[in-house]
Amino acid sequence: MKAPRVVLVSRRFWPSSDDDAALATRMATSFVDRGWPTTVITQTGQAHWPASYDHNGVRVERLLRPARGWLSVWNQRHAVLRWFEQQRATFDVVVPLGLNDDAALVIEASKRLRFPVVSRVLQVGPGGECHQQMHTSAGMRLRRACAKSDVVVAASELAERELIAAGYPRDRIRLITPGITLPEPRRADARSAIRAALSTADPGLNLPENAWLALHSLHAARPESTMWLLQVWRTVVAHHPRAWLWLLGSAEQQLWARRQLQELNLLGRVMPIGAFDDVQDFFLAADAFIEPGPTYEPPLFMLQAMAAELPVIAVAGNEGVPESGLPVIDGRSGRRIPPQNVEALLAAIEQIEQRPAWSHELGCAGRQIVEQRFRVEAEMEAYARLFDKLRAAR
Repeated sequence: MKAPRVVLVSRRFWPSSDDDAALATRMATSFVDRGWPTTVITQTGQAHWPASYDHNGVRVERLLRPARGWLSVWNQRHAVLRWFEQQRATFDVVVPLGLNDDAALVIEASKRLRFPVVSRVLQVGPGGECHQQMHTSAGMRLRRACAKSDVVVAASELAERELIAAGYPRDRIRLITPGITLPEPRRADARSAIRAALSTADPGLNLPENAWLALHSLHAARPESTMWLLQVWRTVVAHHPRAWLWLLGSAEQQLWARRQLQELNLLGRVMPIGAFDDVQDFFLAADAFIEPGPTYEPPLFMLQAMAAELPVIAVAGNEGVPESGLPVIDGRSGRRIPPQNVEALLAAIEQIEQRPAWSHELGCAGRQIVEQRFRVEAEMEAYARLFDKLRAAR
């Protein structure tokens, strides 16, 4: 069967750089790398961004707009429906990221134009999409619309259970674990060389020669966990004078973090480092990755950190998440600590900082876990089988 032609619908896409945008960009690029013609329908972020353009072989159409009253919603709805009508002959399957109003609109168009829809859950746990759809009247209406997808993809066992609990048809749910492309194994001399290159490119990224560097990924859905990490970093520095922290995230999140750091008088010791197309160099420059918030599903940046052989400090005790569902295994690929526990964070940092050989073992084990369970090749093969089955049924 010939290569499927895919439309990916995502509110966030490059040059945005949070987890959702990174997921959309990674999926679209992976589809194109497999030889599948791919178009992304997304939201405009800035007035100067072009309405349509090509990004690494992906056609991008910025048709979605932030909701500003009923008229803008009405205009957007008709613009999207008109695009699907005009372009119907150019695609085979549509993949909305998120069980939201955009997915409902796509499903509405699919019933009239007869194309398959594969919706993918984005957020799980308290505050996630299924949780909201089970507890509000507007959410229940949205669930009825999204449940008409031909297939709903869950990226974890927890997401699968939540879909079933929310009333989505079991026979339409598919579990497809997210994957990433493995980088080259870390060279022994990589850290020093990358740090020197980064400081040359941006003097603000210059570090002391013996600095111990941690990375953290900002996420719009978890500002309270980031805020806790920033507030306790002064305590971290008091116990570990070599400790520095760099923050990855979108431009909007960087501005938010910079304001918090100015109030805490930590700007410089903790650095929002900007939004980048490729963050691999930052993983190579770092000594650890810290995820202080609930990880109901493996964040993409955390998987990338593990693939780059970074030990991870992540929160343990996430309600309803089996140990097998998370890649960070305490004492094997990183450290799991109780939520907002300063003493546990300090102890984990001390162990990783003071025991470089053990830290290296954690990083190698983390990469091995990603290689075994989170390879993009396995994810794309699962989508290929799914798309072929849907197209054959039409």
